[in-house]
Amino acid sequence: MVASPLSAACGETPTKEHAKEVMERLAQIVREDKVSHIILAGDQVVIPLLQEHLPPEMVSMVEVMKLDIHASEQDVLTATLAKLLEQEARTAAEKGGPADAAISARVDWL
Repeated sequence: MVASPLSAACGETPTKEHAKEVMERLAQIVREDKVSHIILAGDQVVIPLLQEHLPPEMVSMVEVMKLDIHASEQDVLTATLAKLLEQEARTAAEKGGPADAAISARVDWL
């Protein structure tokens, strides 16, 4: 999981330059670690800034989540895992595989 504090709620004004830096670093991580799913979470100011600098080859990997700025780490983790399970089930269904099996395997793992 990669996190970057790019939020207007943190008391700093998010900038296009910071968003660009975050997306460049994310692109490097995606290439090096062969990442297939990306979840962006943020507010109505930050998400558009990040999406503006998202490399075209990463667009299909991205899911956007809205989370309260005061969400606990446990809430963030739970919401992220739920989103990943949802995306895995959708991917399995698109490939003609058993989505239920994909979800069951992930839930057992958790």
